[in-house]
Formats: sequence, C-alpha cells, structure tokens
Amino acid sequence: MLRIRNFIYIILLTLPTTVLATVDDGWGNLPIKNGSPDLGSVIYIARSIMNLLVPLCVVLALIYFIYGMANYILESNNEAKKIEGKARMIWGSIALFVIISVWGLVTFIQVTFNIDTTTEVYSPKPW
Repeated sequence: MLRIRNFIYIILLTLPTTVLATVDDGWGNLPIKNGSPDLGSVIYIARSIMNLLVPLCVVLALIYFIYGMANYILESNNEAKKIEGKARMIWGSIALFVIISVWGLVTFIQVTFNIDTTTEVYSPKPW
C-alpha cells in the first residue's frame, strides 16, 4: 500500500512538468510527420492523457470525500465507523486541495510567464 501511495505522489509531483511540455498544432491534431512518431508526438500523447487524468482524479477525490461523509452521517451511532468516516473526509479534502492547487499553480505559472502551450517541440533526428 505504501508503494502505491508513493507512486501516486510521484505522478502528482511530475504532472505539471508533463502538462507544460506540450505539442499541439492548435487544432488538436497529433503531429506525426513522415509517418513516424517523434518525441513531440510522445509528449502530445502524454499531455492528452494527463488532461484526462486530472479531472478524473478530482472526481475520485470528491467521491471519496462524499463516501466518508455518508459513512459519518449514516453510522453516527457507531463510534468506530464515525471516526473512519471522519478520516475519509479529511483525506478526501486534502486530496482535493492538493490536486486543485497543483492544477492552479501550473495555470498561474503559464499565465505569469506567458508560456505558449501551442508551440511545437522539435526532437533531434538520428540522421
């Protein structure tokens, strides 16, 4: 369980780097040239996956928080279940705070430093 949690922490810490390293032609097309994918294509695919995972993580954290709140309310007569529900609410709110804070921080950095996320990244060619 500790390894899974550490893996999730590493993913969340590297998420801003992956999202900022983007390749897009402005129309959402995958930039594959001459029929072979390059580093830019790989970065584009990683960014597309991260754009799907961030909202999914927010939804999962919200569901976890609501599940803890439901346990806290429905099991109010059982003290052990009440404490367990309270702990789930706390961890769910911490997860929501961290995910949304990192997401907001990346957007803030992009706007502050005027980072253009539509520029193409060229990878070195082996020839």
